[in-house]
Amino acid sequence: MKAPVETDTRGWILKVLAANDGLRQPMAFGLMRKSLRNVCIDLSVNGLASEAAYLEEAGYIACHRRKDIPGYEAREGCRAGGGRPSDILALKLTRKGLDLVQGALPADPGVSVE
Repeated sequence: MKAPVETDTRGWILKVLAANDGLRQPMAFGLMRKSLRNVCIDLSVNGLASEAAYLEEAGYIACHRRKDIPGYEAREGCRAGGGRPSDILALKLTRKGLDLVQGALPADPGVSVE
């Protein structure tokens, strides 16, 4: 039985981060979208943000958000580069995420890394 599209997409996010030294270096959100398009996964900004939030909640990645920028002000007119405070700017693989990709953890039914 084929895994649902969401589980494949989540697995690809982890695999892209692992292949690009994502454990040590965060990957820009836009670059992740482009990288996924290279493997025929075309996600909207909201779609990638949703999948990233799922992976973050599971402990597989860390998301760097606009509100995490030092000196960021949530007041209107004082935003660093515009956008919402919750906008994800970059994704970073965690050790748990790398362990899942490398097969050191039991399979997660919500993330297909095969």
